[in-house]
Amino acid sequence: MYRKCLTSLFFFLLVFSNRVSAEVVDDSLFEKDTVETTHDYLSRQVVSFAEYIDSFFGRYTRTDKKNRTRITILNTTSLQEGQYLKSSTELKARLNLPHLEELLKFKVKKEGRVETGVPGDNLKEQINNTPEESHYFFMDWKLTTQVGVDVDLSPDVFIRNEQKFEIGGRRNVTRLINSVYWFGRSGLGDTLTLENDTQISKNLLFRLSNTGTWASKSGDINYSHGPELYYTLSDNSNISYDIKANALKSNESTWIIDSYSSSIVYNMRLKPSWILMTTGPRVEYPRSQNFKSHFSYFIQFQVFIGSF
Repeated sequence: MYRKCLTSLFFFLLVFSNRVSAEVVDDSLFEKDTVETTHDYLSRQVVSFAEYIDSFFGRYTRTDKKNRTRITILNTTSLQEGQYLKSSTELKARLNLPHLEELLKFKVKKEGRVETGVPGDNLKEQINNTPEESHYFFMDWKLTTQVGVDVDLSPDVFIRNEQKFEIGGRRNVTRLINSVYWFGRSGLGDTLTLENDTQISKNLLFRLSNTGTWASKSGDINYSHGPELYYTLSDNSNISYDIKANALKSNESTWIIDSYSSSIVYNMRLKPSWILMTTGPRVEYPRSQNFKSHFSYFIQFQVFIGSF
């Protein structure tokens, strides 16, 4: 019964949020209140602190050296089948040092590339990337290095090196990404991703995804494969669907199917724009439970302070 209730709640939020977003007044007519003013002040202080540290490695004289340091407050409420409702709040911070990255970065990129509506790390990228009709084919390769500090309960220094190769045309893109990283607590790791994107329409993207991750600490290799569908609902919201088969190879065993899963995820940037809501149901068929269905539902709010 509660599965039906949660699923109904999910679709109610989906319809209601679209109705609200359509009625929101233009940003230019929206006066900043005390909350907005306080948030702007805190954001400036967070970025200024990071820029002060990063200034030891260079001077801020170029616009492409934007500092992306931010603090994120996450509140997540979830309900899993057979368990009680759980809620947690986390405070995370990432110190971004773009000048230090510049000292370690090597980047080769062909000009005039085509964007294809591929969802990125943030909602703005997921919504705004649409195909350019004037280009039909492109190749793009780049190598970047990222250095920073993740701050949770205790700081965690990290170094990440990413290589990305893309080839495709107006409606179809194949992407190979290899990310080698090191974290102070978890050690060395490597994630290899192969994706094929097909732009079905301006608002609809189909992706076939393959991802493998190796962790030096455990020696395990995790692999997932399956289709994903992304649909842009409005300038501030989108929804995605995925079906995955997940495999595992540990030091003690050969490759095994670890689980099957399917989920629906809805993203909406609220007012004010520095609050992001993510919610949706998920069903998993884990090997540990003889591949019996395990239903869960979550809703998460993220508040960004700093660069967002």
